Amino acid sequence: MSETQEQPVRKGRPVGTKTTEHSTLVSRLRSHMEIPQEDFARLIGVREKTVRNYEKQSVIPKIGLVREAIEKLAKKQGVPLDES
Repeated sequence: MSETQEQPVRKGRPVGTKTTEHSTLVSRLRSHMEIPQEDFARLIGVREKTVRNYEKQSVIPKIGLVREAIEKLAKKQGVPLDES
């Protein structure tokens, strides 16, 4: 990132590439599946508020079971893990 560009910040913390990647993946996957946040949350074992926060990039999925569940679900649904 150049000196003239500021890094995005959420809740006083810089938003990194992983935050954006996983937030985007959650949004794309849920949109692809055409299900509400509540149903998506149930599928990956978190609360609806957590999914909302993922999509707003307020938090990133924790390493471990939740992130693995999201990535497995994406593969099963044929949604690429990255946007390229």
